Amino acid sequence: QLGAGTRTNGVALVDAELASVDVRVESPYGEVWGLAQHPTTDTFAVCAYDRMLRIYDGSSRRQTAVMRLSGPARCCAFSPGGEHIAVGMKEGMVCVVQVATMEVIWEAQDRVEVINALTYSPDGHTLAAGSGDNYIDLYQVSNQRYKRYGICKGHSSFVTHVGFSEDSEVLQSNSGDYELLYWDRKTACVPSPALSH
Repeated sequence: QLGAGTRTNGVALVDAELASVDVRVESPYGEVWGLAQHPTTDTFAVCAYDRMLRIYDGSSRRQTAVMRLSGPARCCAFSPGGEHIAVGMKEGMVCVVQVATMEVIWEAQDRVEVINALTYSPDGHTLAAGSGDNYIDLYQVSNQRYKRYGICKGHSSFVTHVGFSEDSEVLQSNSGDYELLYWDRKTACVPSPALSH
């Protein structure tokens, strides 16, 4: 057997006698930007500017699924049940992939700048997408349908992180200028002055 490294950071064992190739390691080409842990299993997803969404089994340390995206990806997040992965793209698009089929079931181009952060609310009814445009878009999630219902406006720099409270009612966000803001999910992102710093 002969070990071979690939151009895309993979490692394979080649057996000339059996004319077989056993890929042992598959990884993104270049930097990994997005990493998401499955909510209930030892599975995780990664995305990068190589336009690939990859799913790995943490126990076996093997890639179990891969798909090509429409563009470079910056972040990803599993839905609370693990059936969907939302992916934030470099050009401002958000797409949602059905994990079982690895097919895009929804996408929206609501921003021009990069989507830096994504998170689902714990109850699974909202997807928040923070962008380089200084906004956070809120999408209502119902079955496999996603619809934007709010835009959080108030950051004076690009959004870096978003996260929901345990009860899914409050969204917290950080920006490039270290602002920490809190938003009420139900009032379409009116900032809460009592909580924001």
